[in-house]
Amino acid sequence: MNHPPQRRALSGYLISFLAAAVWAGTAPGISFLQRQNVPSLTIAFWRDVVIAVALMAGIGLIRPAALRIDRSSMKGMMIAGAISIGLYHALWVYSVLLNGAAVAVVLVYTYNAFVTIGARIAFKEPITPIHAVALVLSFAGLFLVVRAYDPEIWRVSWVGTLIGIGSASLTPCMCSTTSAL
Repeated sequence: MNHPPQRRALSGYLISFLAAAVWAGTAPGISFLQRQNVPSLTIAFWRDVVIAVALMAGIGLIRPAALRIDRSSMKGMMIAGAISIGLYHALWVYSVLLNGAAVAVVLVYTYNAFVTIGARIAFKEPITPIHAVALVLSFAGLFLVVRAYDPEIWRVSWVGTLIGIGSASLTPCMCSTTSAL
């Protein structure tokens, strides 16, 4: 099933747009549910269930063979999923609860700094000036988008900040686990 480049490009743009729309609504959606007194861990659990079902359905339609996992890999996949997906989402919803949606977004998107530092430590990758500029620009854009310059947004506690940074530190694990599928 080889599609023409224009069709693949259009599909990629549509998928990217849809993903951006979904991600943009995540923190406000979680915040809304928390204001309706839905427990944070319930939100995290159902978010994981919905995502897992949607991904399995999509993969099942596109490439069903990718859903076959041998028994020896199952335990490792379950542990990786529980840590990288389950723990990440639990921390994320608590970050939204304790910090508010805007600050939670700022904190979770510090993950690019964790990736850069982790790559330096684990793989001895150099941090070049272009990496530094990219980090600064990404943080500047993020601060502008969520209006982090407004002092009212920064009513946070040290516990909320630690939880937010904890969710950011698990984001690279979550991304690498889901991309390995």
